[in-house]
Amino acid sequence: MTKQLNVLQTVRRFHSDDRGIEALQVVMILAVAAIALIAVKTAWEESNGGGIKGWFNDLLDIVLGWVS
Repeated sequence: MTKQLNVLQTVRRFHSDDRGIEALQVVMILAVAAIALIAVKTAWEESNGGGIKGWFNDLLDIVLGWVS
């Protein structure tokens, strides 16, 4: 129990100043970016031709149709 309390005190002390808060923000940004990359990777190309890749290609066809 005391070891857990020491760890909590150390974490609180580290994140109480500005440098600690900035480090925590960087970790949170990286976590969100990792989740977004995983979501795009898994939904990029589905077996039925849809997914993000199909949606992107449909939009590209619409834009190129306007140009020509």
